[in-house]
Amino acid sequence: MKLKDCLMVNNEIELRKIKVEDSKELFHLIESNRNYLRNFLPWLDVCRTELEELRFIEELTEKFLAYKSLDLSILYNGQIAGICGTHEIDWSNRKTSLGYWIGESFQGHGIVTKSCEALINYLFSELKLHRIEIYCSVDNLKSQKVAERLGFKKEGILKDAENLYGKYIDLALYSLINL
Repeated sequence: MKLKDCLMVNNEIELRKIKVEDSKELFHLIESNRNYLRNFLPWLDVCRTELEELRFIEELTEKFLAYKSLDLSILYNGQIAGICGTHEIDWSNRKTSLGYWIGESFQGHGIVTKSCEALINYLFSELKLHRIEIYCSVDNLKSQKVAERLGFKKEGILKDAENLYGKYIDLALYSLINL
């Protein structure tokens, strides 16, 4: 089995394996959305320079080559708009969790929902995974709506489950089972 490095979503949206060549454009997107993304993503202080972003992409490439995760850039009309991918894939239990984010100016076009839908279809049909989870802040209503539009069921709330810049936050856990 080989992980795909590109998924066509529609005429406007493509999911593509994050490449080293993307580091400058991706870092610029993060930097221009840092204040917004900081409300929900705990890793922004790890990515403060282009060099740190480059190193992170190199780590993602190693994980991709080892079949541990699948991290994809969301291209909207050829421009990187965000990221959609898996966290570590648990092959013995055939499950993973999704992570996604998008630049604030790209919101409202269904890009994340359509991207996640294409990725989920691939994970279930090609990789034969059984369970996919989404964890999101209970305050991140947009992310919860994405999970619900995709057919995920809310399993519960994980209390103080993530340290977001010195404050512990609750996470909603959603799951989708491949029957």
